[in-house]
This record gives sequence, C-alpha cells and structure tokens, in this order.
Amino acid sequence: MKTIHFLCLAGVIMLCSFSGQESPDIQGAWKFVSSKAVEGNKVFLSSVTDHSQLKMWTNDHFAFMGTFKSGKKVIDNYGSGTYTLNGNQYSETIIYHVDKKLTGTTIRMIIEIKGDTLIQTWPVNDEGNINPASYAQEKYIRP
Repeated sequence: MKTIHFLCLAGVIMLCSFSGQESPDIQGAWKFVSSKAVEGNKVFLSSVTDHSQLKMWTNDHFAFMGTFKSGKKVIDNYGSGTYTLNGNQYSETIIYHVDKKLTGTTIRMIIEIKGDTLIQTWPVNDEGNINPASYAQEKYIRP
C-alpha cells in the first residue's frame, strides 16, 4: 500500500513539473530605464532623463509611481492594481490610475526578464502576439 501511495505521489509531482511554462520572477521593486512607443513608421523613445519611476510587484498586486517630463512641465504618474502571470503572458487590471479613464481596464502584455532587465510590451492580441506596427515597451532594472 505504501508503494502505491509513493508511486501516486511521484506521478503527481512529475505531472506538476511539466504543467505549463515557468513564469519569470517579477516580484520586488524595479527602476524605470527607458520606454519605446511605435506607431506605424514613427518611434518615440524616452529614458531616465524624461522619466523617474519605480514599479513594484507582490504575489498578485502591482504599483508604480513616478514623474515624467512633457516639455518643461513635470507630471505625476502613478497607478496600481492586480495582475496575473502565466509564463510570459501578463495582464494587469488597473484599480487606481492618474488617468481615470484607465481605472477598471485590463491590459495584456508580454513580460521578459533578460539578466537584470525586465521588459514589458503591450498590447498583445488573444494569441499573445504583439503588432510590430503599434506597441509600447518599457524597460526596468532592479535598483
């Protein structure tokens, strides 16, 4: 009887180890490095000279806060909400946001970690693909 229980337990462990793609470890604080927005043949770039922002993740919540420059004006930027992450497929549901029309929306993204850099790219379609002619991307590093 102990052998059957052991074999069943071993089988469950083996099945769980093959169940889906492993998600990157995004938990903790990340510092904004740069962003890129693509619209058709136009590319808009920004960096830490234009932005100052941190983004943080816990088990199921995210928050970001900082500022960005628009001309000579410095504008606050903040938001928070919940998220899900399955492999590199990420979605965040916004609970609070400086832009009130985004409150309550869900944004689907791709999250990648390359070394000490986290890259989030959005929007993605139902299959999790990015339209190369229209997307936004932000890069963060661990502080």
